[in-house]
Amino acid sequence: MEILNRAQRAKMERDAERLSSSFVEHLNENQLFETLWKGDDDAHILMMVGGAAEDLAEEYGKDMFAITQEIYKLGLEKFEERQMEIDEFMTNLEEGHLEVQQMGQAILEEFIQYKEKAFEQAGSIHKWIETRIMRGEEEETEESQMFSDKLDKITFDFDNMVNNVWQQLMSQELHLHETTEETTINFQRRMQEMIGKFIEQAQTFFGQLRDLAIHFSENLYEIVSRYIGTKLALQDFEDVPPPLRICMEDREAIGNLIAGMKDIQTQRIDEREDRLMNRSKEFVDNMIDKLNDDELKRNRAKILEINTFLDVMSENLQSLGMEVKDECMKEEGLI
Repeated sequence: MEILNRAQRAKMERDAERLSSSFVEHLNENQLFETLWKGDDDAHILMMVGGAAEDLAEEYGKDMFAITQEIYKLGLEKFEERQMEIDEFMTNLEEGHLEVQQMGQAILEEFIQYKEKAFEQAGSIHKWIETRIMRGEEEETEESQMFSDKLDKITFDFDNMVNNVWQQLMSQELHLHETTEETTINFQRRMQEMIGKFIEQAQTFFGQLRDLAIHFSENLYEIVSRYIGTKLALQDFEDVPPPLRICMEDREAIGNLIAGMKDIQTQRIDEREDRLMNRSKEFVDNMIDKLNDDELKRNRAKILEINTFLDVMSENLQSLGMEVKDECMKEEGLI
């Protein structure tokens, strides 16, 4: 039983998240219609006239439910379309990054092979020089000069190789960064167009909801006016609810109550429409901001990674002589 309950809760959470991402949460049932009446004393007073008003409100609720269902279905449909667009964009973005990563990896593998060979050659020369020094053969000879020149050339060529690798990797990274930025801008335009069309279609339905609220108010005004008129004509005041008796003394009070109810209901419809519009636009803005922020962090991290790696390689070559010297001294038992 507990497993079933957890599964149901998980499904409810997924459904709620899907509705929220569709911007049509609380529109799948009668929630919007129910909010129109909350805290509206004017509406509750007007509904006290009885059956005719209740029948009108019931029909009003059915009509509103039908329209909110259209908004609800539209939201889910457009959510699926957006999600497909997002998935395609993210897939293409990841593939582009992977392609550049593989190209960079190939460059680094070739460089590592070159580095191993260069370090081996430089290490042999450093060892020859250190061995000679340890033997007290510090006088410069033609052979020692030749080895020194070779070491200088290895260092010079290695520095050139490091610079060449740096340029290749940085060129790839710059191209990837610029391409990602351009692709993100195009993606942003597509998403804004999709959201714009969704909002435009949703606004049509919200306009229909406002029309319903206005027609309901007009029809309810007629019902309340007939009710009050009948009671006055018959001088039958006993079963008139106390809050309605002011309408019998002041016929303009009916219009004021109707106007107050209509304003509250249309305002709450407007608020739900604004919520859909604002959250839709914020969704695109937040998503693009995150994409740009993530790309900026990735780009900076990659540049730092390239510079740090190549700096370490250069430093390792520079310190190779001291490492060889230490090894030689250990071999001779001097340290």
